Amino acid sequence: MSRIVEVDVLVLGGLPLLAKTSISPAEPDVGIMGEYVDEVILCWRSGSEVPQSIYDRMKEKDWELLYEDLLSYPPDMEGL
Repeated sequence: MSRIVEVDVLVLGGLPLLAKTSISPAEPDVGIMGEYVDEVILCWRSGSEVPQSIYDRMKEKDWELLYEDLLSYPPDMEGL
């Protein structure tokens, strides 16, 4: 079962955003050996989604760092 995560993050050198996603469990039967991040929605802290231009500015390394941050988010801290 996936867990829903909303995390305050900094992207693009310090832009404060809210990342909304679900973290799915490992699926070894199809070769996915660890938890993984599903689609990420980036929002302003007010809750409205950022424009496409923010997504476009993010490089592969930005996404990797964001995924690492989301995957390290402790399950018992959700909703705090």
